Amino acid sequence: MLTGQTPEQVVALTRRADVLVHPRLACRENYSVQSKIAVYLASGRPIVATDFGDYTTILGETGAGRLTADAPESLADGILDVLNNPALAARLSASALPVARELFGMERNIDRYLEVYDRVLSGSRSRSRSPSGAASPLPSPSTSPSPAPTRSGGRLSVPNFSK
Repeated sequence: MLTGQTPEQVVALTRRADVLVHPRLACRENYSVQSKIAVYLASGRPIVATDFGDYTTILGETGAGRLTADAPESLADGILDVLNNPALAARLSASALPVARELFGMERNIDRYLEVYDRVLSGSRSRSRSPSGAASPLPSPSTSPSPAPTRSGGRLSVPNFSK
């Protein structure tokens, strides 16, 4: 556990690892994607994780991770497989950063959030109305005058995916 670290510091620390490991237990409370996976992918290092939930898609189908059964022996075999197979480690590493950008990158997620806000606001009666009584159109994300998010200051903090 790394406490008191910024996302950029955590990514920098994970980049030092030979292999990053994320075991997940199959239980009802454990179906969300862990933020740790976004940080691991951003590090560009090989990942070994248990084959569970969304990890099948995020890590397995993309080639960004070596998935194992949810058992200590299987996890150990996966770790040793990556450590003893430089070609596998290189392939996993090369796949990680593009997957991080595609699934967790700020640019992609800003558009997703704006789409959700647009859907919510389009059904809201609290939007301002024109003199004719029609709801005022929402600005499109591409023409919105709001400033671009920054990676420092305020509450916005995301891993820096650049190497």
